[in-house]
Amino acid sequence: MGNLRHSIILKLLAAFLAAGLLMAFALMLVQGKLHFDVLYDKQSVEYEELSRNASDAIDSLLQEYKNAITQLSYMQELNCGDRDEVGKTLKNYLSRSLQGFVKLYYVDANDNMYSSSEVVLETLRKTLNYDVPLQLAYATPTNGAAVISDVYRSSMITANTVAVSRRNSLGGVAIGELSFDAIQEQIELVCGTWDVKYLLLSGSSKVICSNLPKTIEPQSIVERLVGKDEGWTNYTGEDQVKYRLFSSSGFRKCDWKLVIIIDETSVYTSLLMLMRTNLVVSALLVVFMIAVLAVIAWHFIKPIRLLSRSIQSTETPQADAFLNEKRKDEIGDLSRSIGTMLQHIDQMTEAQAETQKKRFEAEKRALQNQIAPHFLYNSLNMLSSLAMSGGQDRIPMAVSALVHLLLLSTEKTAPYDTLGDEVKCATEYMDIMRLRYEKKYELSINVADELKDLLVIKLLILPIIENSVYHGLVQTGREGLIIIEAFVEDDMLMVSVMDNGCGMDEHKAEKLLSGNQDSEIRSTGLANTDARIKLYFGDEYGLSVRSKVGIGTRIIISLPVIHTIDEWEAKSNENRL
Repeated sequence: MGNLRHSIILKLLAAFLAAGLLMAFALMLVQGKLHFDVLYDKQSVEYEELSRNASDAIDSLLQEYKNAITQLSYMQELNCGDRDEVGKTLKNYLSRSLQGFVKLYYVDANDNMYSSSEVVLETLRKTLNYDVPLQLAYATPTNGAAVISDVYRSSMITANTVAVSRRNSLGGVAIGELSFDAIQEQIELVCGTWDVKYLLLSGSSKVICSNLPKTIEPQSIVERLVGKDEGWTNYTGEDQVKYRLFSSSGFRKCDWKLVIIIDETSVYTSLLMLMRTNLVVSALLVVFMIAVLAVIAWHFIKPIRLLSRSIQSTETPQADAFLNEKRKDEIGDLSRSIGTMLQHIDQMTEAQAETQKKRFEAEKRALQNQIAPHFLYNSLNMLSSLAMSGGQDRIPMAVSALVHLLLLSTEKTAPYDTLGDEVKCATEYMDIMRLRYEKKYELSINVADELKDLLVIKLLILPIIENSVYHGLVQTGREGLIIIEAFVEDDMLMVSVMDNGCGMDEHKAEKLLSGNQDSEIRSTGLANTDARIKLYFGDEYGLSVRSKVGIGTRIIISLPVIHTIDEWEAKSNENRL
């Protein structure tokens, strides 16, 4: 019961712990999914807003560059035709204009090119046939609008760049070559402390500037965005890291496109930190819940534990100890119910024991009483046969012997008798049989004196002697011999009754003790004796039959060795229990 009690507590706590952990795990998963969606959406909104702000900042910067080029195109000094004077004007304007212009060019209506760095321009023109300014001038519209070119390489010693150009009313074109550093600084200024990867593309998908790591190839992103409108796109880098791309084409001053690249691990990092916090909080809640539930469980289990100890306090629990319980709750009701149940069990046990005792005694009396009518029937039948056969002179002797035999077998009311008295009954019965049949039926008795005082069941040998005479010796029509022997073997008293009568085959010998033979006497006498022995002492005792046709029959009786009446009562009660 103690193990059961502890098992219940452990099972309850284990169940509460498992339920708490499952709830915490499920809550963490749900919260993780919700927080992931929230972070995902929040990050999307924030980066979209960041992209629009960066686009607006670049638009503003480009507008300033356009205003500066427009102002430059209105300067009359550019149309004087003097190369040195025009170069000086461009150089002075470059020094006092907005930061971000690398070089300034002017192409007049006659396609003459001027530069703020005339020496470099002349050198490039002679050595490399450099005519980019002239090409930019041809691409500048005639409506007076300032335009931004596509990406191109400024010279063999400079990186890619773009230019702002405007054609004036005289047909001349003012050109300003921009530095990407200024544009990149503007983007990073908008991003502030945000760890943002970006890629700025021209209208022809050429890279203007970016801060991508080496693991991300800009051209692969360009290819990924082909045919994509503004919005989000998934991308996997060469290092198998997953990214999200937001492509924004919200520029008003040009057809550029700003691409924001987000490492998805940043979302998972934030989510992991949040889930760790949730896990700690959930673990504390689970521990608290287990503690509360353990206190509640112990509050209910403790009275049951005391009740269990009361049940185990004695070998046989007393009903009064439970009926006097003063508690008014369910535990008290349970205790009183146990007391009532124990009362009923005690009453039923006593009634059953009494009924079993009466039934046992009735069965023994019925079996013992069954012997007397058959024995008396055979004896009276023998006297009747004796009278009809003309043996009237022997009837008084037979009646006297019969009376003496009845006195020996009925003067004691106890169910037991000594082995010596049983042998005397067998001797008296054989005297009657000699008077009836006028034949010499011999009875040989081989019983040691120390065995004659042993107690056996009453009418033990007489039914077997009777069976030997009527169904053994008489059937042969000749003189016969019955031998009674007794000995102790393997702590059992063995009584042997052997005759030299007609005998029987093995099949009949096996059925002799079953009570199913054609001869009623044989069935009643032997089967009854075997049943009484087993009823008193158990199935390990009883009769066994050995017989052979024309030779005779031997019946062996096995009994416990009983010296006193107390031993008799103990042995018979042991089998009854």
